Amino acid sequence: MRARAKRRLVRSAARPRRKLLQAELRRRAAAHGFAPQDLERFDHYLSSHLKLEAPEYVEPWQKPRNYLPGLRAQPVYDSSEFAWVPGLLNNFETIRQELLDYSAKLTLDAQPQGLTDKGRWSVLYFYAGGRRIEATRRACPRTSEIVDSIPGAGEAGQTYLSVLRGGTHIKRHFGPINTRLRCHLGIAVPEAARIRIGEEKYEWREGQCLIFDDSFEHEVWNDSDAERVVLLIDLWHPELTAAERWAINEARNMRFGLHDVLHA
Repeated sequence: MRARAKRRLVRSAARPRRKLLQAELRRRAAAHGFAPQDLERFDHYLSSHLKLEAPEYVEPWQKPRNYLPGLRAQPVYDSSEFAWVPGLLNNFETIRQELLDYSAKLTLDAQPQGLTDKGRWSVLYFYAGGRRIEATRRACPRTSEIVDSIPGAGEAGQTYLSVLRGGTHIKRHFGPINTRLRCHLGIAVPEAARIRIGEEKYEWREGQCLIFDDSFEHEVWNDSDAERVVLLIDLWHPELTAAERWAINEARNMRFGLHDVLHA
């Protein structure tokens, strides 16, 4: 009974918050040439975040807490669908050398989400929550320049060097949003390192991209004695409209406490 009353209280507080945000977004959207109907899917996205409506999931393996309806629900994508991939791969050796040289000089921070149950997951952020980390840009200028040439990279979420020590396990989990895809560029990949996305398991390859929707349940193992290193780059989901990308970024910048609608 107490939990039900708490949910009612949360919803009653969320309704005026949603109304205020929607009104302000529509006012700003008009100045950019976007009509109210252009934001209809974003309205559902916002409402599910505020727990005013339940997400209407279409795939049992895909259950992010913030869900924008109508986007293609597919766990893994063919890298040939993305025109920027050849340019990234052509620069693989430059990226690999710069990242390995820099990461060898310091101890990387622990990944902050607490998703490992054994081992260590360390990261070096280029972008966090859609915001550039200037210290990393200065330390790794070539990689930063290459990442910034990829459409949507940076503003769509995170970009970071991801290092799994040997013997590490990342527990099964859903990414928090379905408005992004995630690219893993293999930098140093030992045998016995693998990822499950939905029902299928995949292995990384050095100098190749694995592109997937991390709002699908996924889980990672590094059962080797060596480090598994990938460059992780978030991208906009290809079926987001220009109006929806604008609304996501605009809501983030409006300081309504909605950063986790956008990036995590």
